[in-house]
Amino acid sequence: TIAGGAGGFAHPGHVHIYPMQLQSIGGGAQEMWGFKVGGWYDTIPGLGGASVMRIPIRTFTGKVIMHCHILGHEDLGMMAMAETVA
Repeated sequence: TIAGGAGGFAHPGHVHIYPMQLQSIGGGAQEMWGFKVGGWYDTIPGLGGASVMRIPIRTFTGKVIMHCHILGHEDLGMMAMAETVA
């Protein structure tokens, strides 16, 4: 889940290596800002307060980085690491 900020601000979440499928948008909308539920994306913002995504892990094992695509936020540490194991 990628959470948006106050006042309708949406942090654009990005996961290296894997595409993401948008599963739901906060508030139940089916489309927002050109993003559609069921669509595949490289970066997904926290739409409507929060977006839920699905990441199919098929071939890559190892560490991946997830981060906000707003450079200032990334520089201040809005990022995380995950590890995929076989």
